[in-house]
Amino acid sequence: MVGAREVGPANPEERLEVSVQLRSRAGKKPPLTAEALVQPLDKRKLLTRDELEKQHGADPASIRQIEAFAREHGLSVVEASPARRTVVLAGTSHR
Repeated sequence: MVGAREVGPANPEERLEVSVQLRSRAGKKPPLTAEALVQPLDKRKLLTRDELEKQHGADPASIRQIEAFAREHGLSVVEASPARRTVVLAGTSHR
């Protein structure tokens, strides 16, 4: 990165967390389109949280792939959220 500089050695025991952002399920339109936004509120089809997750959340197979990657590399899965399309991984450089 431009302007980056080393400030010292990393602590191999320090825990690091990273959030992996997953794609929405393939082939699904975004929940808010331009057409939907111009409709009156009483004419809009509102989704429940469960419907929104099923239609636009992360594919469970993608989450399983990330979890398998974590196991293979000695990382732990802190949290997996299909609705937020996020998997949080944690680990240290010292295994």
